[in-house]
Amino acid sequence: MLRPSSEESSGGGDAFDLEAAYWVAGLPSDGRLRLTAAWPRAGLPETGVLLTLPDLHDLDARVLSLP
Repeated sequence: MLRPSSEESSGGGDAFDLEAAYWVAGLPSDGRLRLTAAWPRAGLPETGVLLTLPDLHDLDARVLSLP
């Protein structure tokens, strides 16, 4: 389970906005990453998507360092 590294929320009455940033501790070795979200109180049932990442064998050669 991921926990947000930063989170902002606001709202009142019948409105609510949330922005959160999540980090994955490591890349999956099989290249598959499942994202799942739910918010039952707002009527959003659990739903998910399976992402298939490209081949990661040469990832270090493709990463761009920031200045």
